This record gives sequence, C-alpha cells and structure tokens, in this order.
Amino acid sequence: MVRHGSTRRVDRAAVSRPRTCVLVLGMHRSGTSALTRILSFAGATLPKSLMSPSPANATGTGYFDPVPSFTMVDGCINVPFTVHLFLTNNNGWSLETRVLYPNGTLFDLGLASGPATDQVHGQDQMAFCHPKEPPGVYTIQGTLNTVDLDASQHTVSLPPITFQVNSPPPPPALPAIVNTQLPQISGAIAPQVGYPMSLSTGSWTPSNVGVSAQWLAGGQPIPGAFYGEYKPTLADLGKTLTVRVTAWLPGYVPATETTLPTLPVSKQVQNNLRPWFKGTAKVGERLKVKPGVWRPLFVVKFKYRWYADGHRIRDARGDRLQLTPALKGTKIVCRVTGSAPGLTPLEVRTATSAKVKK
Repeated sequence: MVRHGSTRRVDRAAVSRPRTCVLVLGMHRSGTSALTRILSFAGATLPKSLMSPSPANATGTGYFDPVPSFTMVDGCINVPFTVHLFLTNNNGWSLETRVLYPNGTLFDLGLASGPATDQVHGQDQMAFCHPKEPPGVYTIQGTLNTVDLDASQHTVSLPPITFQVNSPPPPPALPAIVNTQLPQISGAIAPQVGYPMSLSTGSWTPSNVGVSAQWLAGGQPIPGAFYGEYKPTLADLGKTLTVRVTAWLPGYVPATETTLPTLPVSKQVQNNLRPWFKGTAKVGERLKVKPGVWRPLFVVKFKYRWYADGHRIRDARGDRLQLTPALKGTKIVCRVTGSAPGLTPLEVRTATSAKVKK
C-alpha cells in the first residue's frame, strides 16, 4: 500500500500488529521516572507530554513521567502543579505554598527562595491517600514575597489551584465459599474424658479451600484446640462439644460452619450396641454372648456374669455357658461389664433367652 503523495511503503502487517501499553505504577519519589527511562532504552516509546525539570530533579533533564491532571496510584492522588513567574527589578524572592483542606485546615507545603532573578519556574506535586484524606475540595495557595532594589518588600497572593478528591469506589464484591457438606465430629456418641475425638471438615466449593478449626466445649472456645483431633479433659465433663470450621481462599469471602453438638462429655465407658446371645437355648448346647459395641473402641475389657431365672450361676465363667439339665426350664440372662483405664465401668445385660428346652 502506498500513501497518496508519498513514496514510503507501509507494511500492512505492521499496521495491524497489536500494540502493548506498559504502565509503570509506584508511589511518589519511588523511581518510576528512572524505570520509565530505562524502558525507553529497551525500545518502549515515551509519553508525548513529559513533566518538566524541577528543583527536586537533580539532573535538570526533567522527568520521564507524563503530565496528568490527577493520577491515582494505590489509592493515592498525586496533584502536580507549576509555579512560573517573571520578576523584574528585584533583589530576591521567596515563595510559600500551602494546601487548604475541606475542613479549613491549612497545611504548609514548604518555602522556596532565591536571589535576584527575572524568572521563577518551579514544579511540585502533592500526594493524598485514601482513606486518610477526606473527600472534598482542596485548594493550593501561594504567596510570593519580593524585595525590590530599594529594599522595599512586597507580598502577592497567587491565583489558587483547586481540585476535587472523591471517595474511592467500593471494592468489587467477592464470590462466596459455599459449604456442600457439613463438618462433623466422629468418635463416641458421647465423648469420654481422655479418649480422642476426630473432625471431618466437610466439603466446600471451591474444593481447594484451606480450613481452620476451633473446638468448643459448652459453646466456649477451648484454648489451643485448633486441630483435627481433640481429647476431652475433666474440664469438659458434662459439656457438649462442637467444632467451628472456617474455609478460606484468596479472592473469596470466607465461610464458617459449625458441627452438630455431641452428647455431654462423660467419664464412663459407653455401650452403643447391646450384648446378645448366639446359640440355641437347649440342654447340651452352649450359649455364647456377643458383647456388642463399646467405646472407647479396642480398649474396653469385659467381665461376664450369668443368671438363670434371676439367680447367679456361680460356676459360669467367660462368654460361654454350657446348658446342663439343671438349667432346663429356666430363662438365661448375662450381665456384661465393660471397663477401660480412667473411666467408670458400665454394666449392660442381654435380653432374656427363651426357656431352656430338653
């Protein structure tokens, strides 16, 4: 393609090639200008309108930052302003600048001064950071003091510069973490002092959340109980246990769920399934008692006492009973006592058998 009136050929592919914008962000006096210049050496095109030199610019070559009216960086508004005055027949000058806050407070920005000159040119900027600086109208004020050749002094108020600081927009709403299956405590139906209870943290969406846990006794946090397992102590006796589980993930609103409460913490062995007989109630047969399910698991030890029509069978031992002719016509019961270290024993009886047949 050839442009009208020119012999320079334009590369269509170059024209359609996407362009990249490099945005340099940083706080005031953090080196953004120097970094921008380095990027220009690497091939990036500098902004068309650059900030002019100022007393703070030691090299005198100016800045490589664009000249904005206002710039927002990390919640801070930078307000650049320029003082450019022509003075004649003077023997020195000084310039005071200050900012008037919306509430009427004056803040001194500093004092600049110099010898006899016919020109004063300066550039500066102010930074206002939310939420420290309240929204409203701010005014930059300046006062120029000069000394004439005859030593007379003059003071001139410069035209004010006003700007508006608005409240920052609210942050975007974050998505919420959703619980899809409640956390739960596993272990004994009624917790026992000294025996561990474990926590299942449940299911959450998204699935890659992190979770933290806090065990509670009687609704009050248990100091130091932040993990997936907890052994009730005597201080927990008679109280229900729950666990408060919080799921978190960067970029999401955390979610908290609490397990259903357990039964009160006990100091007694528990039976969750009553003992029962295995065998036939018939003379010559043997009845065997199955102990059922006890808590704590794998810890409880058993003792057996056998009864016929309510009378203790003195020579019966263990979990088996030989049915002799003397037991014909009686009904058999076995009382099973479970015991575990540190806990109060518990006695549970079987159901009564049918009458022993011949």
